[in-house]
Amino acid sequence: MVAVMGVLLGMSIYIFMNSMLIGFDRSSSESIFKSTAHIRVYKDDILSQPLHQSEGATSVIINPKVVPTSNTIINPDEIVALIKKNPEVTIVTPQVSTTIFYNVGKTQLAGMAIGVIPAQADPMFNIKSTIVEGDFDRMQGNPNAIAIGSGIAEKLSLKINDNINISSPKGVNRNLKVTAIFKTNNSAIDKTKSYINLATTQQLLLENNTYVTDINVNKRSKYGIKYSPKTDNAYRI
Repeated sequence: MVAVMGVLLGMSIYIFMNSMLIGFDRSSSESIFKSTAHIRVYKDDILSQPLHQSEGATSVIINPKVVPTSNTIINPDEIVALIKKNPEVTIVTPQVSTTIFYNVGKTQLAGMAIGVIPAQADPMFNIKSTIVEGDFDRMQGNPNAIAIGSGIAEKLSLKINDNINISSPKGVNRNLKVTAIFKTNNSAIDKTKSYINLATTQQLLLENNTYVTDINVNKRSKYGIKYSPKTDNAYRI
C-alpha cells in the first residue's frame, strides 16, 4: 500500500510540474509575440571593408565601422508578395520603426514609434487585447492618431483625446491625438513604445511611401518554416 501511494505521489508531482512548465512556456511565448513577429525581415548593417584584399597586403581599415547607409528595404511590395506565397505564412505586414521624442509642454521623453497599418498590426500582435483605455480602431485611416504605452501616459499625464507632440531624428515635429493606451506588463515597452500610422512615420522621416524598415511575418506555427525549393533562394534577401 505504501509503495502504491509513493508511486501515485510521484506521478502526481511529475504531472503537476510538467503542466506548470508547459503553462509558463505558453504564457512567456504569448507575452513575447505580443510585441515581436515570428519572423522579421530587415536590412542588416554593413561593416566597412579593407581597401586591400590581396594576400600579404596591409589593410587600410584596421577598425571597421558600420557603413552609414539607409536601412530601407528595397522593393518591399515584391518581398511581401513573395512571402505571402508560402502556405505556412498567415500574416505579412510592413513596418517603419524610428526613435522619437514625446513632448508635452517642457517635458520631453525619449521613445520608439512603430509605424504600422492598424488593420494588419492588430492580428499580427493582438494589440487590442492590451488596450486599457480608448479604441485602437480609431487609428484606422487617421494620420493624426497615436496609441501610447501606459508608462508614457503615466509619465506625461496623458489621457484619451489629449494632444502630444512628437519629434523625429530628422527634426520633424507632429501633433497627434491619443486614441488608445495599451499595457503589455513589460515596463520597458510600456514606457517607450507607441503605434502610429505607417504614412505618418514616413513623413516624420522625410521619406516617400515606399520606405519600409521591417517586414513582419507570422506563421501557422511559431517553430520552423517549410521552404519551397523554387523560392528558397529568393528568401535570402
